[in-house]
Amino acid sequence: MLAAMADNEVQKKELKRFEELKSKNLISDSEYDREVSHSKKFQAELTSARGLLLAAGMNEKDIDRTIETGQVSNELFLRAPEKGIVVERKAQLGDLLAEGNAYAMLADPNLMWIEASLSEEQIRHVAKGQGLTFTSDGKGLYRVGGEIIWV
Repeated sequence: MLAAMADNEVQKKELKRFEELKSKNLISDSEYDREVSHSKKFQAELTSARGLLLAAGMNEKDIDRTIETGQVSNELFLRAPEKGIVVERKAQLGDLLAEGNAYAMLADPNLMWIEASLSEEQIRHVAKGQGLTFTSDGKGLYRVGGEIIWV
């Protein structure tokens, strides 16, 4: 992205120089038209680079920050398309995922269904309408409440 921006800036200056030469009849129409085409190509490459970053999960704010600082971070913040909690991690830190592969599964805690296997002793303490709390990460860091609707 930064390279495409730099190339585009150089091309803008070059096009301006060609416009001045054209206004003084120092270059032909074909030379000027060729330079306009080059300028459009560099603009398309910049637009494409920005589009790829957006498709990869960066937002406009992330891209603008990269442009302002001129630095590319080795961290990429991935944003989910919907609100929810992570219920399954499909990739581990450092894994290389192919295009289109999911790295996690999200669920809306208000719409989740949990199926549990209970022993006979445990089932005596469970009743329809009873409240419950569960954790999705197995560590108890993120707790979600619910209600038993069927036994």
